[in-house]
Amino acid sequence: MASTSHTGGSTGARTANTGGSGNTYKSGGGFAPAAAFAPSFGISVNINKGMPGGQGFSPTGAQQGNGGQMLLPAPEFNNTDDVRAYCNHVRALMIQIGLELGMASKLLEARLRQVGRRPGAFPGDGLIRARSVAGHLRKSGNAAVDVAKQATATVGALEREYRTPKPVQSATPFRI
Repeated sequence: MASTSHTGGSTGARTANTGGSGNTYKSGGGFAPAAAFAPSFGISVNINKGMPGGQGFSPTGAQQGNGGQMLLPAPEFNNTDDVRAYCNHVRALMIQIGLELGMASKLLEARLRQVGRRPGAFPGDGLIRARSVAGHLRKSGNAAVDVAKQATATVGALEREYRTPKPVQSATPFRI
């Protein structure tokens, strides 16, 4: 029986079928049905260093003008310092993105755990589904960290392969 009641001179009406508890979703523990689930999270990257020339690569691959902020500087590899600076910039950017993706995956997993069980599912089903979905975002964060590691390895390989060799000292004969 659906009825609308007023309490003690209050002007607000209680919703129908709440059973007096005010909870419209009785079986969901206060959460909306799974169809109403819509998480929102975002990734923000803040780079305060201005890039000379106003050119660079954007995430979509298009050149950005003076109004847009570039994520990476223009790849001008004229000397080893340019390569080192570019790789350090890539490393710093990817570490930050990797950390934010890892944190977002934890938040997503925690939120997905709160979604009610499917009818007829076993008790651990919600946990397994949440880990499965959030695992993809976690793998993206790990891939970003791997990009940072490879940028660092690029600098190491550059130093190893293209440094000027030290002059070989003449060996003295072994004497007993």
